Amino acid sequence: MEDIISQLPTWVLEYKLLIVFATAVLISSLLIPQIIRFSLKNGWVDVPDVRKIHIRSIPNLGGIAIFLGLFFASIFWYRYFKNTDFIFITIGVLILFFTGIFDDIKGMKARRKLIFQIIASFVAVAGGIRITSFQGFLGIEELNIVTQYIFSMIVIVGVINAYNLIDGIDGLAGGIGVINLSVIGYVFYSMDHTSFALISFAGAGSLLGFLIYNFHPARIFMGDTGAMTLGFLTVILGIKAIELNTITYTHTYLSQHMLLFISSIMFLPVFDTLRVFTIRILHRKSPFTPGKDHLHHVLLQLGLKPVQVTVLLYTLNVLVILMGFLINYIKPLNLFVSTMFFNI
Repeated sequence: MEDIISQLPTWVLEYKLLIVFATAVLISSLLIPQIIRFSLKNGWVDVPDVRKIHIRSIPNLGGIAIFLGLFFASIFWYRYFKNTDFIFITIGVLILFFTGIFDDIKGMKARRKLIFQIIASFVAVAGGIRITSFQGFLGIEELNIVTQYIFSMIVIVGVINAYNLIDGIDGLAGGIGVINLSVIGYVFYSMDHTSFALISFAGAGSLLGFLIYNFHPARIFMGDTGAMTLGFLTVILGIKAIELNTITYTHTYLSQHMLLFISSIMFLPVFDTLRVFTIRILHRKSPFTPGKDHLHHVLLQLGLKPVQVTVLLYTLNVLVILMGFLINYIKPLNLFVSTMFFNI
């Protein structure tokens, strides 16, 4: 395989990020119609109920195409993935992938699903992909090893579930995933970390191929298979970007601002989840009680159409990310953030 890659024309290597993105789009989009037919034939569908928006049974195994698009688009460039990080990322993704398939087909209790999420997060954290410092945020610098493990696992499991919970309206989770993974890919590209940029754009491409069939009116859902894979991949790559940026020769962004920038990428799903949990607790309900109180539900209740809600939340997501990015470059904003949250 390496011999094949070394013999490729120079322009192919120069545009490998674009090629892996396009390849993932193609693979995912070609697989989706087959998965739809196979799911309908076997009755593997998401049945509507009182807390769901769709009114007909829709296949929910789109996560398989997302995973396979990511996998096959990346595997050709495996020469760039020869480090231990990708072993642990792959193990974590596979754990969540098979957990999601089982849940989407047979159903799984939330507690058992949480256990597998914790195992996947532990694999990544034990493999060295963890938050080691707050970079001065709220006056906190280096974390001790126990805190690194506990905090990192809480963050990873939290983001996995946040992406799972926003997957409640056609095209929302998939579109936000395309945006967020593309931005993370750009971050890695700017730091000259090709391997992580490749996997980011492969993930974004596979989601875009799926989104063609998931945008309103959806013909397929990503299910827990796709949502958990998306959440895990996004948060793991985000943590890795923060940690790599602290290395002297890749110090592209100010360390403390990089922390906020990556946080801005995951802000929307995490904020919506925390908002919903807070509301439910204040009403003396379990935060895990199903309901129609997420942002997309609120906007639908205000009279917006599903497509309008999706596009509006895409826009909000981009604006928050843009604010996080500009912190590093606009001095008044830089000074304000540093004064509010960091030691200066």
